[in-house]
Amino acid sequence: MNQHTPGPWTQRVWDYSHATPPRKELNIENETNLIATLQCDFPGDNPYIIPGDEARANARLIAAAPELLEALEDACLTYAVHGEQPPEKWLAAIAHATGEQVPA
Repeated sequence: MNQHTPGPWTQRVWDYSHATPPRKELNIENETNLIATLQCDFPGDNPYIIPGDEARANARLIAAAPELLEALEDACLTYAVHGEQPPEKWLAAIAHATGEQVPA
């Protein structure tokens, strides 16, 4: 498995309303690292800036990613303990998250 930055990940809002151009940034970070930055609430027609509500929803999902992956891996282990195969969709999601080849 490829290593990702250890969780938990949190989100922090930086308000640059007095900057030119004014904007807000949502940073996804753990205790020591910046994971990602989403810019939002940018006035104008820039297609690369996500509207505020959508950016906040994306930030919550990104921040929850390590916990979601761990929970899904735990659920797959529970299936294995009982001699059952976990759903293919679960295995594909884990492979996608870890950079492994998605099962056929």
